Amino acid sequence: MKTAATYITTFREQMSDRFLLRVCFGMFAILLLLLTYIVRTKDPGDYLNYYFGTKLFFQGTLVSSIYDTASFNSLIAAEGIQNAFSNYAPVPPFSLLFYYPFTGISFVWSKVVFNVVSVFFFVASLYRLSIHQQIKPLHVSIVLGILIYPIYNNLVQGQSYLLIISLLIEAYLCSMKGRTWLASLLFAIPIALKLFPVIILIWLYATGKKKEMLLTIMFTGLLLIAVLPCIGMSFWFSYHTSILPRLLSGEINDPFSVTFQSYSVLFKKAFLYDHLLNPSPWFHAYWLYALLNTLITAVVVQASVQLIRTYKEHSLLSFGIVFFSGLLISGYGTNYSLVLLLFIGLAILQSDKNKIDQGILLLLLLCIAFFQVGKFIQYPLWLQFGRLYLMIVLFILLIRKEQIVWFNMQSLVIVVLLLLPVCLRFFQKQDRSDYYLSREPSLFITAYKETTEGLMLYYIGPDGSDSITYNTVDDIRTSDQLYINGNQIYVNGKQVTSGNDLKRQPAFLNKDEIIYLSDQGRGPGLTTLRKINFR
Repeated sequence: MKTAATYITTFREQMSDRFLLRVCFGMFAILLLLLTYIVRTKDPGDYLNYYFGTKLFFQGTLVSSIYDTASFNSLIAAEGIQNAFSNYAPVPPFSLLFYYPFTGISFVWSKVVFNVVSVFFFVASLYRLSIHQQIKPLHVSIVLGILIYPIYNNLVQGQSYLLIISLLIEAYLCSMKGRTWLASLLFAIPIALKLFPVIILIWLYATGKKKEMLLTIMFTGLLLIAVLPCIGMSFWFSYHTSILPRLLSGEINDPFSVTFQSYSVLFKKAFLYDHLLNPSPWFHAYWLYALLNTLITAVVVQASVQLIRTYKEHSLLSFGIVFFSGLLISGYGTNYSLVLLLFIGLAILQSDKNKIDQGILLLLLLCIAFFQVGKFIQYPLWLQFGRLYLMIVLFILLIRKEQIVWFNMQSLVIVVLLLLPVCLRFFQKQDRSDYYLSREPSLFITAYKETTEGLMLYYIGPDGSDSITYNTVDDIRTSDQLYINGNQIYVNGKQVTSGNDLKRQPAFLNKDEIIYLSDQGRGPGLTTLRKINFR
């Protein structure tokens, strides 16, 4: 027995880290491929958007119909997908071209193939990163184990984050090797696909890679323009001036959803009143929401820039910090996006921090990755944002020993840049419309019709399309005097509405009001009934 034990010990000592890495990644790849097969028949997930958006587009469907949520869901239902809800509005137009290679087969197997391709590139790029950074197999195994739940959710949803991480890793490696043009192109592709990776510009700026930053901006612009001949100038311009600004301001589906776990949503729920989506805030004060949201974002960005400069020589740590900061300031957080914590997780284990500090930080990462948002929704507002608090604690621990300069010219520029869109939005003219319904059957009402039984509401929910009759004694009638021009409602040539919300199906409501469908205050295209006085 003693001889056998000695032999095993000697054998282990002689095994190279590279061989252990290959074993580690091989086993992990097999696990992910097995999960890919298991989840193939689960909920269609977000891949429903990507697959059918691209497929319908190349079949000749107008891009405006794809970005029209009601039309898009009807087209998907006609393809045989029932009891599902899709919304293409948050997806950049570049995705219409990117997913084309996966549309030649059935939806189920297309999702499987996409996940397999994502797993392959993710594992291959992570292996290359591990070799370049001399990351130990044990460290890789620990971080992948911590992030297994977000990775699993990527496969369930058919999300592209594994592929995006692969692109980011390859871009990072090219950047480290001085291959500026290729690095910039590889950074630009994730930005064109998801927008969120635009946070990488902060890393490029803070590390002094000004040429790479400018080239990344240039390539991103070229990729965004590349779809222009396919979708037309009119819609391309409309998307970037009407839809995109609303997405960036947090108007994605239900902007008050606790599932996003961001301080932006926390402040919205605390300080913004919405009769249907947020009827019980602490009190209504838009200025306070905007001020707190802007100041905290400025604090995170200011600290992140200085941290990145401090750890400029520790490139992986600075790279991890920028994506962790991006997740923290994002108003739209999801579990599957937490795979971006991969970089900070590996960097923590590669750092010279003592084992206790590393253990605490990794425990926080584990709690963040596995946090179950749904179990806290029934609690008071301040207890519903556990994942957010964990991320804030992690951020504080990362900066606590650093000498952060909070007030300088850089911080002033950051605050001004962040306040600029807030001020523009604050002074933007918005009409005095209000909700018509006291409650709504779904976040998305597609149409309405007056019947003898009452007002028939057609809507789409998580389980697909349905309708319900809303009892009302109101007099609702259409008229040629009432029309929409330039996305505004007119009565006898007089403009009644304002604002950039989508408006549809206007009708007179009793004597002095107009009823219509609008997506004001919620995700683009997700309309509900509103009313406005026109006299």
